[in-house]
Amino acid sequence: MIRIKYTVLLVYLLFSAQLTQAQLFKGFGEKVQKKVENRIERKAERAVDKTLDKGENATDKAAKDAVTGDKKKSNKKLEKGELSQSLNLPSVESRPEQIMVLSDRDDCGSFIWFTKGSTFTYETSSGGMKAVSDYQVVDLENTKGKLVAHLKASTVLDGQNYDMEMQYVCEGNKIYLDVGEMMKSLIQNNPDLKKHIEPSEVKTKLDLKNGYAVFPKQLFPGLELDDVNFSFANEIAGAGKMEITVNQVDRIVEAKEMVSTSAGDFECMKIRSVVQTSVSVMGINRVMPPQVDYLWISPQVGLVKQESHEKNKVVSNMSLTKYAM
Repeated sequence: MIRIKYTVLLVYLLFSAQLTQAQLFKGFGEKVQKKVENRIERKAERAVDKTLDKGENATDKAAKDAVTGDKKKSNKKLEKGELSQSLNLPSVESRPEQIMVLSDRDDCGSFIWFTKGSTFTYETSSGGMKAVSDYQVVDLENTKGKLVAHLKASTVLDGQNYDMEMQYVCEGNKIYLDVGEMMKSLIQNNPDLKKHIEPSEVKTKLDLKNGYAVFPKQLFPGLELDDVNFSFANEIAGAGKMEITVNQVDRIVEAKEMVSTSAGDFECMKIRSVVQTSVSVMGINRVMPPQVDYLWISPQVGLVKQESHEKNKVVSNMSLTKYAM
């Protein structure tokens, strides 16, 4: 069974997707290959195969029944702020006088995510694993009043490269991260899957309710931000299905703070959210404990720092180490 780390998936979603996804998928290709080989062997004796399938179905049903209660509870629709209250997170006073402008241009041209050729690097630590992620803005595209920035990213984890492509969109007074395109690229370029599985054998389905992470250009403490909700499923011929559902709720600008990293000192807005994640692997479901995610975002350079907390402990962190515009 795939080893699932209790690390926040929004780290990969928003900015360092490759690390936690790499942990999730690492070794998945090998396990899929073994499972396919086992099924081929079992088909040699159909009577035995039927008996084993019945046993597997019974085992899967028992496992599903064991988690059904938790899953039903997790699917209960919460009122806005209810999850934060259940975690005893403090309320945030509205302070519009502390407004911070991420970009003062309509086309976001002064922002690193929308400057062609700009590069930035993050170091991430999660679950005892460390990674270095490099990002580069490779192209800009004007379409229907929007400026779309195309980025390429690469993460080195345990000597393995995890590559993906992603898009930021600048439109009106907001900046968007296209989560759907990022997830598709991450899955298609996963080296563990590509090593053992033909692309034609993999079916990927995305369900994006609010599939963009939205950042208003003007932020101030107390400002509430849109939720991010999505799910994706991978189905591999002869090996079963893996599905992940992520809900990032109660997003709010918490405070204005100074942050220091090896890249320099930055005045930032601290954004808080609560992340709920559920994972289903080959019919076995697991609901992750909720995590509190913090992002520190600064004018021009974007994300400076990230932390994910579970039960008041930091379970992952990321910081900007260098950048060039």
